[in-house]
Parts: sequence; C-alpha cells; structure tokens
Amino acid sequence: MFLLIFLLFSSLSIGNVNDVDDLESIEDLEQWLDEEADRDRQDKEQKGRFQGFDDEDEHGDDGPELTEEHEKLFQNQLEIHKVETGNCFLVPAFEIGCELAVSCHELSGPLPKVPANTECLWIRESFALSELSMKQKSQFWANSGLNKGIVRLVQIEGGIGDLPEDFFDGFTSLRFLNLEANRFQSLPEPLFDDLFNLKVLYLTGNHVQRDEGDELFQKYEYNSNRLTKLHSGQFKNMKNLKILLLHHNRLQKLPNEVFANNLGLKTLKLFDNRFRPKLTFTHQALRVFNRKKMQLGLKRDLGDDYEDELLVKGELIDKRVDHFYLESMEEMMKEDKMEL
Repeated sequence: MFLLIFLLFSSLSIGNVNDVDDLESIEDLEQWLDEEADRDRQDKEQKGRFQGFDDEDEHGDDGPELTEEHEKLFQNQLEIHKVETGNCFLVPAFEIGCELAVSCHELSGPLPKVPANTECLWIRESFALSELSMKQKSQFWANSGLNKGIVRLVQIEGGIGDLPEDFFDGFTSLRFLNLEANRFQSLPEPLFDDLFNLKVLYLTGNHVQRDEGDELFQKYEYNSNRLTKLHSGQFKNMKNLKILLLHHNRLQKLPNEVFANNLGLKTLKLFDNRFRPKLTFTHQALRVFNRKKMQLGLKRDLGDDYEDELLVKGELIDKRVDHFYLESMEEMMKEDKMEL
C-alpha cells in the first residue's frame, strides 16, 4: 500500500517553480502532465521505484488523467494563487480529494508563503531542514500564512530531527501525516495532542532496499527514522487513528498503555525493531486489540488491505473524490493484485 500512496504523491512532483509560472492554458497543463509522466517513467526505469504496475497498463503509468471539471478548477487556482516564494508551487491532487495542494522541494528554512486555504502539503527532498535550530523549528509555520485548522494532509521529508512539542499545534483537521525520513530518535509526548482527527500516521524507518538504487538507499538510510522509544501518552488523543506504521525503527520496548486510546486501529506495523524481550501478541500494550479485525505485524508485513480500502473508497483525507478517480484506482489496484 505504501507503494500506491507513494506513487500517487510522487506523481504530483514538479521539476521547478518556473514550470508552474508557465502554465497559462489547459494545453500547457496537459503538456506539463505529459512531461511529468515521462520523468516518472524514466525514474522508474533507472531506480526501480514504482514496481507492480505494468508498462502496458490501460491507464498508463501515471494513472487517471484530470477530468475536464478538474482542469478548469486547477486552471482557476493557478490564476488566483501564485506561489512564488521558495521552491513551493501548486499541484493538482484531486484524486485524493485535495481542492488546493502545495508541494515544496529542497527547503532550507521555515515554510515560505503559501495560500491560506491549502489543504494538502508536501515537503520533499528538504534535508537541509536538519540544520534548523529548535527556535527556528518552533517558527516553522509562522510566516507561511497557512490556515493550519483546515489542512488535511502533511508529508515532511527533511531529516528534520528533534521537534518542539508544539510543532503540530493547531492542525485539528489533519487526517494523514507522513513523517518518514526525518531522523527521529524520540518524539515529545505532547507532539500529537491536537491531532484528534488523524487517521493515518507514518513514522517508518528506512524501507528502501539496496536493489532500488544505491544512491536512493543511502539517502534514505542516512535520513531514516531511528525511534528508540515511545511515551505512554504518545498517541493518547488519536481516537480516530486507523493506520500506524512504526516498522524499521529501533524500538526496544512498548509502554503498556501506549495504544490504550487507539482501539480503532486497523493496521499496526511493528516489525523490524529491536524489542527486548522479543515482542509477542501477549504484550500488555497489544491485548487491547482484536487481532481478527486488524492487521498487526510483529514479525513481517501482513499486507496493506485496509490502506488499499481507504484509497478505493476515497476516504484517505475524508474529502469527496470524483468517481472517475475512484473507479480508475480500483481497477488499477485489482490489476496490480492479479499480477502479484
């Protein structure tokens, strides 16, 4: 499932901010999408990132195209919002329900100015964020103009390291939070206290394999999360949490009450950690779950059925998704499973 979400998000990447400045018509948008598809295919061939989708799939490598309605909406966004600071720019993300999405690449400081009504935000390839002081991190959102209360998706890939406990304060509508590749060793206990609507949380360590490309492996190995501990109240306000990924870290033990308020979890991945003694289903922290109604991976990855279901139903961020995308994604996923 991670592959499918990564494919979706990666397909939104844009080469540089000048590309967006040049989008003045639907024809320009179509040309830009074609160029992005070519870049994705080249990346696939060179690094083997996007495995599982056949090159001759009837939907193409880039999945569903924009509908005419979405083309008009995105064109209107480009005319209304010009994101010209830093390396941030508007991207189309209607397939997951985002009406206004922003992607930022190679940031080296706090988030620059973005539209206040941004719903989805990707911060990628921004490993210079590791140089920020704790004071700068506390002010990371301050001058961006972002209305944190309406943001539904955030991905930060920046090797950012230790975070202040108020870093995510105010993100009360957040549904999806991807914090992979941030060199975390521990997290402040109150860090997620305002995220009571969160459904999906990725805190995974390095899941990239060497056969996917040595350069890619080294980058993610260096910046991967290395969580060694969790606090008892780490996830205490996340009563709506459905997916929690903690695999490929260095966790040594679980507090007995760490999942006490997360009884709605459908997927919990804890494999490839350093639990001593060896983690088993009899651990007090795991007794709160009904194993027959969830995917609980302690030794290996048991699959991504529930993550697939969120995508197909268009419930990733609890926003309406066009039926065209849902039907296309469902068909793509069926074909992918058949190939496997």
